[in-house]
Amino acid sequence: MPELIYPTRVAIGAPILISATSLKELDELLDGQLPALLKAQDELIPTRVEERLERIVGGLGYSDERLDKKRKEYEKDIREELFGRDRRVLHIRLSDGRRLDARSFEEAAAHPEVQRSVASGFVLEVRCGIVSVALEARSRFLTELTLDVSPSNYEPARNLYSSLERWVRSVEAPTWQRWWSRLSWGSFSFFMWAFIASLVWGASVDSGTKQHYKEEAHKLIEQGVTPDKQQKALETILALESDYSKPISYSPGRWFWFFLITGTMATAILAYPPKLELGIGRGEARVERWQRWMKFVFIAIPAFVASNFVWPWLSDVIRKYVMR
Repeated sequence: MPELIYPTRVAIGAPILISATSLKELDELLDGQLPALLKAQDELIPTRVEERLERIVGGLGYSDERLDKKRKEYEKDIREELFGRDRRVLHIRLSDGRRLDARSFEEAAAHPEVQRSVASGFVLEVRCGIVSVALEARSRFLTELTLDVSPSNYEPARNLYSSLERWVRSVEAPTWQRWWSRLSWGSFSFFMWAFIASLVWGASVDSGTKQHYKEEAHKLIEQGVTPDKQQKALETILALESDYSKPISYSPGRWFWFFLITGTMATAILAYPPKLELGIGRGEARVERWQRWMKFVFIAIPAFVASNFVWPWLSDVIRKYVMR
């Protein structure tokens, strides 16, 4: 019979800021789900025992007494197979290279070492009968929070996956923050900004040169083109038509300096987004600081774009069409 298999793996990217409250919610979620998962599998044991009896001793004509003995033996074996390897272990990687092992984040938070070091990642492994869960947060070459639950064709495992996936989605960053993290290039961002600033400088110098010849043309028109000024008028027309750049002393306007300063600040803000922070021990304060910083960025960057690009364009439209 065809069987529909649901995906039971999910991964989210940086920035990943998991607060102490979220870690507590994960502990509580597992504490509530695992007993029900054990009960669901325990109810399957009688069926599995009968299937094994039928497969191994069926048709051999065993007496009821001997069948009961085998039934108890198989029940013990199956229970050991299902629950003998049950475990719930949490490995927390510390920034100094050491590792802290515990059963839950609450237990790990009580360890004095997390007050001296910063958690840089974790691996949570849970095995409950035939169901296994792997939840890992890492920040090496790629920052990711991954969840993998198996088997995917077992309904209680899928129910556990659904609950854990909702938790993962609850700590996922908004879309704009994920794109920010993907597009940030660290120190290379400053080289890119220097290149853009130089292009803007060159464009402003070129604009200043053209403005110089336009002003000269306006003066000639206002004063009249007398015979002694015809040569200068011809030079001005040729310069404007050929985009000639005459070496002139040019000082950038206030807009350029505002653009340069605010752009440098915006580049510094965008160059280094958060990657992975865990709200455990010293990490609690770090998560809170990054969350406040993200709110500031959410305001500062749109303000930079509006003040440098939207407002100049809007003010120009107002002067042309509203205030004329």
